[in-house]
Amino acid sequence: MRKPNGFSSKTLDPVLLLYIWAHYLQEQQPSEKKMIYAGIGKPSYLLNEDLALAATNYWQELLEKVAQTKKLITDTTLSPEEKCNWIASTSSAIDYDMPSGVQKAQEMMAQALTKWYSLQEPIDPCSIIFSVGGVSALNLVFGVINQRTPGGKIITPSPYYPFYNNAAHHNHPHFIDLSNEPGYRLTAEALKRSLKQVQEGQKIAAFLFCDPNNPMGYVVGKNEWKAIAEVLKTTSKDIPIIVDEAYAELTFGKKHISLLEVAPELKDRLILLRSATKGFSASGERMAIMLCFNEEIREDLLNATSISYVHAPISLQIAYAQAMLAFTEKKREALSQYYQIQVEYVQKRLKKMNLALPDPSYAVEGTFYVVANLSRLFGTKIPERVADVIDTKGVISTDQEISYALLFQDRMMISPLSFFGANPQLGYVRITCSGGIAELTELLDRLEARL
Repeated sequence: MRKPNGFSSKTLDPVLLLYIWAHYLQEQQPSEKKMIYAGIGKPSYLLNEDLALAATNYWQELLEKVAQTKKLITDTTLSPEEKCNWIASTSSAIDYDMPSGVQKAQEMMAQALTKWYSLQEPIDPCSIIFSVGGVSALNLVFGVINQRTPGGKIITPSPYYPFYNNAAHHNHPHFIDLSNEPGYRLTAEALKRSLKQVQEGQKIAAFLFCDPNNPMGYVVGKNEWKAIAEVLKTTSKDIPIIVDEAYAELTFGKKHISLLEVAPELKDRLILLRSATKGFSASGERMAIMLCFNEEIREDLLNATSISYVHAPISLQIAYAQAMLAFTEKKREALSQYYQIQVEYVQKRLKKMNLALPDPSYAVEGTFYVVANLSRLFGTKIPERVADVIDTKGVISTDQEISYALLFQDRMMISPLSFFGANPQLGYVRITCSGGIAELTELLDRLEARL
């Protein structure tokens, strides 16, 4: 695979590469029909107002200090030495802070998460590390995990978020295959079977779960988490349990229930990841946290943070924390309903077009993704321009070839499920349902015409 500039994509995330090609085609052929970006996790609900106001207030306070300081600079009654002293004392510059985050932001986020998880014991603010986005947090976590247990297996369900298995991380995943599970869901029984498949002598570096799940959209739920917790308790207490909750605000119906709530006795093993990307519609601002209760692991994460980006931007720490503190169930319901309407529309239309997955029990309970079966496009010719990009000629036989053919021919970006660990010969793709009903209708109309 190559990028539009001709260079090899190497370890570039495959979904991001598809996105880059979509943008390139739109820029090169602006007169063609509109490009539909339904292959990347693109939030479209209105930006969280509390987050924006908190960031605005932060900068406004600084601007007021700057205005006062400028008056000192032009004050002719002061000597240069006096000006230096006054300017230095105004605190009108932004200083460095701790790698974990600003104390004020940590305290607010701890208060917000204690409430969110309905915990009896308040979360210690020191357990929170602010990060520059969820991907950065995952990168740090993987680095620490692999350093602690070199060559160890990371047990995680498949399909999975592509970043979990990026070659740059040097992870050694052991997959819990969900392709034949009812509804393609994670269960305690599937975890048990997978653990039995780990070869004797192989070490387990960590467990890694994504809930609500990207790409399948299932939510583990309270009862299943209880059963999974019992399985996890049979494993070594030294094995960390990573739970990626990037879509925690986007559950349909009831509020998300976390493993932390169900099994607080596992707290010392947990690393929870939260993000403002999806729930607060702020993907471009790169705001996330790592919630880690284990002091040794947290110290390793702090050391990794300090040599990576020192600390997350202070304004964004405060904005995220204040927004999380002000986040109510009413706001969550409005947010999730917005995406649920779009998900349900796409699911109904796919079923009508005979493009639904073969398991009728497959259901999306959170996120804004739907998986479709486009294997009917197998056997059609790979367009010449696509063949140049993916270095494959002939007829379509994989989901990646389907996606690139649709991208170049019909200007619609949807992601092959093989990018998420699925068998490419199944012809499954993940559709992002966030562009509004009109755009999703256009996407499905184009798809129907192509079929």
